[in-house]
Amino acid sequence: MRQIIALLLFLLCAALSAGAHAQDPLDMSGFQTLPVLHEGRVKPLDSFARIHLKQISGHEHGADRWLAKTLFDPAAAAEDKIFLVRDPDLKRQLGLKSDARHFSFNEVQAGLEGARETLTALFEQDPASLTAQQSALIELQKNAMMFAQIMRSFSLFLPLNIALPEAYQKAFEGRAVTYLNLRADEPDILAAVTKLAQTKGQNLSAYSEDETKLAQLSLSLKLFQLAGENNRLFKIVPGAWGAQSEEWYAPWQLILDGQGSPQGKAYLQLWENMAAAYRDHDAKLWESACAEALQSIAPHISAPSLTLETLYNMVKPFHVALALYALSFVLLLTSLRATQPVIKGAAITTLSAGALTHLIGVIARVGLLDRPPVGTLYESVIFVALLCALFGLFMYARSKNIAPALAGAFSAGGMLIIAPFLITQGESMEMLVAVLNTNFWLSTHVLCITTGYAVSVFAACIAHAYLWGRAQHADAKTLEGLKSALYKISLFALLFTAVGTALGGIWADQSWGRFWGWDPKENGALLIVLWLIWAHHGRISGKLSEIGFAASMAWLNVIVALAWFGVNLLSVGLHSYGFIDGIAYALGLFVLVETCIIGGLWALTKKRTKHHAA
Repeated sequence: MRQIIALLLFLLCAALSAGAHAQDPLDMSGFQTLPVLHEGRVKPLDSFARIHLKQISGHEHGADRWLAKTLFDPAAAAEDKIFLVRDPDLKRQLGLKSDARHFSFNEVQAGLEGARETLTALFEQDPASLTAQQSALIELQKNAMMFAQIMRSFSLFLPLNIALPEAYQKAFEGRAVTYLNLRADEPDILAAVTKLAQTKGQNLSAYSEDETKLAQLSLSLKLFQLAGENNRLFKIVPGAWGAQSEEWYAPWQLILDGQGSPQGKAYLQLWENMAAAYRDHDAKLWESACAEALQSIAPHISAPSLTLETLYNMVKPFHVALALYALSFVLLLTSLRATQPVIKGAAITTLSAGALTHLIGVIARVGLLDRPPVGTLYESVIFVALLCALFGLFMYARSKNIAPALAGAFSAGGMLIIAPFLITQGESMEMLVAVLNTNFWLSTHVLCITTGYAVSVFAACIAHAYLWGRAQHADAKTLEGLKSALYKISLFALLFTAVGTALGGIWADQSWGRFWGWDPKENGALLIVLWLIWAHHGRISGKLSEIGFAASMAWLNVIVALAWFGVNLLSVGLHSYGFIDGIAYALGLFVLVETCIIGGLWALTKKRTKHHAA
């Protein structure tokens, strides 16, 4: 029966694959690895497409095909319903269907035209004073402008639906009527129209049919040029061909700014071949044009990096790691009740596979960005999650107690769930600002402090396990092992956070000329150190019982969350990443839930301890 089901699934997948291939025979593997300069670094078109489609539509499925269609068949792309609009009031304001969520560029653009005066007023207001609907309107306008830029990137050599005057028809026999082909004749066309206007004035009824075509041609060329003047998003052509250069140009920018070269012209010709192959569904020409383009631009790029990033985008290692962590957590919970050792072994194997996949993802980011993987808030969460998983595996290997493995799987998986919410516009691997893009300090201060966060979170998870064990009257050996592990791990947390905080002060002194400025981020880091010192002082002095110390260590999760995320959302200080409403509410809910859980476990433990003693 299993073999029959597997065979049916295989045939279904094959049929779907064949259907997709029949609908679109073009292979995107060569196209998606072509380079583009975006957000300060050269990346594959696959990344560029995913970032912008995610921003517009809320997803990134089929991003490469969407980009190709938008570039090479803009009229059809403008009809695709990809613009995500959730706000019902905004839909009513723009005249969009209330029961739909996605709309075409043409639909959105028509609505935005009617709201032009409103938008002009909103752009002059303080962003902090805008309502959710007003912010959504501005965001939609920005997305529409971005889409229009991508859509017009290659309009200079896409066929124009223009009737040529008789004088130009013979010259274009067998040639495509494009702006690029007409550009050489533009001065003559403009001169002829100027002379015509001087002779016959602005009265179009006095113009012959051929003269009307000439005037329309001149106007079309001017409108195309105006549309292309600010088209600088799709930078695919190196400025100094034949030598390494940080400056790249968009096609329109290259032509209008006079940055062309023979190599650049030949490269654009390959893109023109791609456009023709796409429109004609010519798979052979498409693949050869993509391959030749990649070969011709090879001296200006790192081809392995582009391939690696494309593979990274496809595999999504952190999504795979999250799935493995979740499965491992379920198996570990099952192993608490089951007697079969195979379940426990499968759980640890799955957790190890998750950590390995996670590690590969982090290493890939290091290679792509050429810096430690802790430059942004998102990256720090990814890195801390990895350390938690590794700590869990390490402690399990030493003690054979599954509690640390449970803590590692839970904390790592939880942070991988949180991470995507920190990058609302999608994963772009953006370059850092100059003051942060310092590999030495990223490798010392930031790695040290984030390791401190990781050890603190892991210690808090062990503390939760200890409190749960006390409440459930776990065996003495298990509780003693958890208590010993908690003491040691919390001391390591104190070491890393204290050293990391001191290193941060030295970096601040070098960058801003002061060691300490009571910045919220600095205060947050200090708060973790003081909390750990207070808890250990209470334990050593006897002011905190074992349960009290465990509860204070469990609440360390809250302290870390406030110091790590909370202070970054205040929009105050040099370390602020900007306020995000959703994260602020989630943080408040997390603090409340954690406090209730820890308080409940503490109270339950106290109650059962007294009852057991009686």
